[in-house]
Amino acid sequence: MVFFPGASDHAGTPRSKFCYELPVIFSSTEAPVNYLFRATFPSSNFSGAAINWNTSSTRFYYSVDSTYIATIELQDESSQTTELIVSPLDTALYVCLIHVDPEDKRSMAAFSSLELRHLDQGMYAS
Repeated sequence: MVFFPGASDHAGTPRSKFCYELPVIFSSTEAPVNYLFRATFPSSNFSGAAINWNTSSTRFYYSVDSTYIATIELQDESSQTTELIVSPLDTALYVCLIHVDPEDKRSMAAFSSLELRHLDQGMYAS
């Protein structure tokens, strides 16, 4: 999934972040459910996009449920992967890609895959 520079919302306002809602199992009366969450980001030379990288930033923030996780800089030749153990506090997990500079909407935020794997009860218990 790629967010092209200058992308805007339905009202035409430039967007400063792009978020996805991932449904998860949640019960306020049972023990928390842990998930392995994996995000993979493509190389900056991924195919299928006619992009002028000289005018687009390949650097952006990445967050999960409003928690800053990392600053991602797309690399020329290799993809990047981050893995987290998450314990959602609601029925959805929110993953956002955010411009480094909210005033500069030229950021080329992209990921190639998001994975969410349910972990057996007791694995990575706190």
